[in-house]
Amino acid sequence: MDYNIFESNVEKIKGRGVQKTGLCPFHSDTKESFSYNEETGLWKCFAGCGSGNAYQFAEKIGVDPRPFITNTDLPVPPKPKDEELGYEDKKLIIKCHEYLISNYSTLVDLPWDIEVVKKYYVGYHKDKKCFTFPHFNKDGKAINIKFHKSEDGDQPHSISGHGQNRFYPHIITASELVLCEGEKDAITLESNGFNPITVTTGAMSLPDDLSILENVEKIIITLDNDDAGRKGFQKIAEEVKKQFSSMSVNALNWDKSLPNKYDVTDFFKTHDRKEFEELILESTEQKIEKKNSIGINPIPEDFYSIVNTKRVRPKDFIDGILPKESICAIVSDAGVGKTLLALNWSIYLSSGKPWCGHKIERPHKVLYFLAEGGIHSLDERIKKLSNHSIKPERNYFFPFAVRPYDLLNPIDLSEIEGYLNEIDPEIIIIDTFIKAHQNDENDNTGMQRVLDVIRGMITGKERSAIICHHIGKSGKERGASSFKGDVDTMVMLEENSSGIRTMSFKKIRNGEMIDPIRFSLNADTLIFEDESRSEIDKLISKLEPGKGYRMDDLIKLYSGSKSTFYDKEINKELKKLLKSDGKLLYKNSPESKVRSDSYLRTD
Repeated sequence: MDYNIFESNVEKIKGRGVQKTGLCPFHSDTKESFSYNEETGLWKCFAGCGSGNAYQFAEKIGVDPRPFITNTDLPVPPKPKDEELGYEDKKLIIKCHEYLISNYSTLVDLPWDIEVVKKYYVGYHKDKKCFTFPHFNKDGKAINIKFHKSEDGDQPHSISGHGQNRFYPHIITASELVLCEGEKDAITLESNGFNPITVTTGAMSLPDDLSILENVEKIIITLDNDDAGRKGFQKIAEEVKKQFSSMSVNALNWDKSLPNKYDVTDFFKTHDRKEFEELILESTEQKIEKKNSIGINPIPEDFYSIVNTKRVRPKDFIDGILPKESICAIVSDAGVGKTLLALNWSIYLSSGKPWCGHKIERPHKVLYFLAEGGIHSLDERIKKLSNHSIKPERNYFFPFAVRPYDLLNPIDLSEIEGYLNEIDPEIIIIDTFIKAHQNDENDNTGMQRVLDVIRGMITGKERSAIICHHIGKSGKERGASSFKGDVDTMVMLEENSSGIRTMSFKKIRNGEMIDPIRFSLNADTLIFEDESRSEIDKLISKLEPGKGYRMDDLIKLYSGSKSTFYDKEINKELKKLLKSDGKLLYKNSPESKVRSDSYLRTD
């Protein structure tokens, strides 16, 4: 199976066959330390960012795996062991250590003390041309070997299946520690009189179990002078303070003029213990700001003066229907008219003309994403909806026919945000909601995440969003139960057996409920009841006294055409109004020609 999720998120992919390498997306990688298998979906970062299967990769990088991964029976990566190494691996530890000690003067050009090297059985692998660092547990059993970066450029790695994240060295007795990046720096620090500790999988991680630190009073964190080190410091500080609030956590600040990736070992090549102590004294304590559980700022002292201050509520985009910085959902079954209503609103909003008696203050910029139907369908619908009296102002209506996209996918979201930055709309319309994400509609958490993204597009920008959403088989809005609660306005469109549609307002946050609005649909055009009534009145006013009219004549008089999208609505209204001796006048009936006063009767 080809896992395209790696192709989409890993740069500089190389390799023959199914095993590939590339730049790790989880740290500032320059050595192509990320490896994955196209058939199994298993991956690993040899710089210490972790390992797992394709789903775990997606979770770590923050994207939905379903568009990329069709295989649901993914292999589970082997769990790192914490058990004693076998005889051959133990033999290798001794062999590498003895080789290093025998050739110490030629192999070691580092600020290391040979006694510290002996204490931790540091070795050198003559074939791989790299230092070896054995890992021991609290019982003194050898449980892993870390092979440091070789002279040939091979990345750090561990014995297969033994790469569990842990502290090195494992036994800690000091109350003050210097946390560094890597075993090499740990040996350097202890060689120069400090109590070191490091994390065996790199700068961006900590072991799950931090109980080993329970008696530690102060930690000075000194990571490499690079992006991974700076980010790693913040993460480690927060995790440590979370479990040990009384512990002092200080950051050792490297001079900004120092080279990239400058570390403790580089420092002690040209400096001594006293100078490092001065750096420790200058280190700054990391203050972790406590946030309250619901993520809001504390209540200010002048709270009551604030709440008693009269504020002017921002004017709605559509008065009483679409407040600013709100999400409105148009919900209906297929073919009832939610797309036409969304387009109808778009035209009125971008024209500044009132809609069905609801005031629109001025023209507003509308950005419309249609993920169903294509550009030609969109053009035709807009032409039919934009009649001679209601047309968008120039550069206020921006309709786009787009492919289905995923708002939780960073690539798709970046593209959408590009439109937003370029156009800076006041209203965003997403048609349809199901085409804007890859989540299960019945997943409350997943749906919440998508709506949170949309909410982020409008909050603080005096912008609102309209989303078109399909109805479910039950007759309610489809999907998660939280959907209705997460939107601010919900409009339900329904159709009866006679073809008459009803627009019902199921929810209007912070506003008064609106009576249902009836409308009809003919040839991709919406005719609202109040508009139809008004147009019939106009028609009646044009009739000449003493003259008889056929139904066809009336339609011609109104529209100039025998066939028009108003036929159905006009016929319905005329049957109510045009009476002669209590009889309805049907098209082409013998009684269709009558005196004009018959048309003027309203009883």
